[in-house]
Parts: sequence; structure tokens; C-alpha cells
Amino acid sequence: MIKVAVVTGTRADYGRLKPIMQEIEQSKTLELSTIVAGMHLIPEHGFTFNEILKDGFKIDARVDMHVSGDGGATMSKSLGLGIIGMTQAIEQISPDVILVLGDRGEALAATIAGAHMNIPVAHIHGGEVTGTIDESLRHAITKFSHIHFAATESSKNRIIKMGENRDYVFNTGSPGLDTILNREFSCKETIFSEFNLNPNKKLIMLAQHPVTSERD
Repeated sequence: MIKVAVVTGTRADYGRLKPIMQEIEQSKTLELSTIVAGMHLIPEHGFTFNEILKDGFKIDARVDMHVSGDGGATMSKSLGLGIIGMTQAIEQISPDVILVLGDRGEALAATIAGAHMNIPVAHIHGGEVTGTIDESLRHAITKFSHIHFAATESSKNRIIKMGENRDYVFNTGSPGLDTILNREFSCKETIFSEFNLNPNKKLIMLAQHPVTSERD
């Protein structure tokens, strides 16, 4: 059995990792281990590790790496704690491969630890361009990783241009699509009723993605 340690730090990456975790559990050749870190363990963000437990997954290690505050120094301190915590978690689990997704500090900490411990690291959603510190983190994770699962052909090509071995770069699409396609959604009437919205009026939905480097 190949032991795969999946690292998740937020609800956002867990939503994409969940269908992969389910496939690993159903596999006859793979064994799932789960490392939970970051926002999952912060009470102000809802202790979302409970969603992972509710879905039936076992949490093998928890890495508390959060430093209070919203300054750049706190992010750097959190990353330092994360590298130490991830190293201890990986030592405890002793996986054959580490699987990370995206561009957050939890993924970077796990990737740095895995690369220095000579454990293959697989990275999902590398090669994307978004600007800000997120892009720097994502490209750094790519360079510390060994196997790459890109979401688009352009992302795949970008990873290869960064010098990664093309034999280990794959365009697999986004696993978030599996989450969307394999879940039941509430109907419009139920949603409007739940949030006390008038179905006869036009509705605008706005999603905000804060830019880390633009706190003001």
C-alpha cells in the first residue's frame, strides 16, 4: 500500500481535495492519511476540521501554526511554525507521498518539509497566474514538488517552462469540478426562503477575494 498524506488548511482547499480523498480511501493500492492545519483549527473560523470528521475522514495529525494578527510578520511567523509542525507530522505518519493543493502557507510548509525529508510531493493547481504573494507561494510550491497535477493546459505548459520534468506534469483538470458534479444543490426557492430574499426582484451576488498585500 502506498501511503498518501493529504494536507488541508482551509475549507477552500478541502472542497477540492475531498473527492480525491474519497478515491484514495476506495483504492486497493493507496492508503489515506490526513494532516489538518491552518484555518481549520481556528475557532473564529468555525473549527472547520469538524467538517472533515463529519465526512467520515480520520485526522492523523493537526498542525497548529496560526499566529494572531494580519501583518506580514505574522504570516512569516506562521510559516516558520508550520514547517516545524509539518516536519513532526510527516515524521509521525511516515508517508510515501505528500499531496498538497494551491498556494497557501500550509501547503508550502508541508512541501518544504517533504522535499528536505526526501519524500515525493504531489501538487495540484500549480502553474497558475494570479499576482500578489499567492502566485509567489504557488510557484515556490511547484519548485519544491515532484509531481504536478495542473488544472489547464496553459498551467501545465507554464510548469514545464519553469524547468519541471515534463514526464511528471499532467493536465488533470480541477478536482473542484468533481465536487460540483457529484453533490446535490438546493433549489432556488429553498435558498430564497432560507435567506429571506424576494424571488421577484433581481439578485446580484458578489464574491470578494481579499488581496493579502492590500490590507488597507
